[in-house]
Amino acid sequence: MKAYTTSDATLSDVAEIIDWLKQEATAGLGFYHNRELIEKGQKQGHVRVIKKTKGGPVLGFLLKAFDSISIIEVKRRWRGKGLAATLVKEALKNFEEERQLGIQIQCTPSTSIPFWEKMGFQMLTRERGYSQQAFYFFDKSPEEMPEVQKVPVHIKIFEFDLINPGTPQWEWQVQGFELNKETLLLEKRVGTLIHHGRSWIEVWVDGALIFKNKAKYSSPVGVEYNNGFMRIDKINRHPKSDIS
Repeated sequence: MKAYTTSDATLSDVAEIIDWLKQEATAGLGFYHNRELIEKGQKQGHVRVIKKTKGGPVLGFLLKAFDSISIIEVKRRWRGKGLAATLVKEALKNFEEERQLGIQIQCTPSTSIPFWEKMGFQMLTRERGYSQQAFYFFDKSPEEMPEVQKVPVHIKIFEFDLINPGTPQWEWQVQGFELNKETLLLEKRVGTLIHHGRSWIEVWVDGALIFKNKAKYSSPVGVEYNNGFMRIDKINRHPKSDIS
């Protein structure tokens, strides 16, 4: 892909964006009805634009919310050249630097779903009532594993399912490296998006159940939980929590 330049949107950039969205709106397309959000986002530093050259016309833009991507749009004649991917990759890097566990988006229009899947987003299933919604989890594995004893770790996430109450919604079997008597470093990060606070977690180490509680109350065992996302990099082998 040719090199393009990205930057925070200026007032003149936003005026240009709204003008082009207004033209699209005559055909019943685009995000012109969101123009006030775009103007507000520019004032907050949440709008990024992409151009062929610095000072040139705006070819596409991305509006970022606190924990999501609200809007992304590229001019029709410039689509298929990787501009949207450049904006999204930049936004994802920014979210990760802010220590977000993940982000959730609305795939509107639905024709954008293949693009988001290509970018690494996972669609929420229609069966769960989240049609056209997707999420991105910031996955990461340790750069170098220590040469220490390994033990099997089995992590299960359950939701209250009236049909299969005993079936985990998510499940991982990984190796844990014994950093010391208390801490296991997982060979890869474990995590996902949880939509309600009733979800609960079980953690098994070397065949023994060491923890069972609601996911949002699972920090004692090493769970990070924020904005519906949870992740685990390390396991505390002796969490201060009763196993019910």
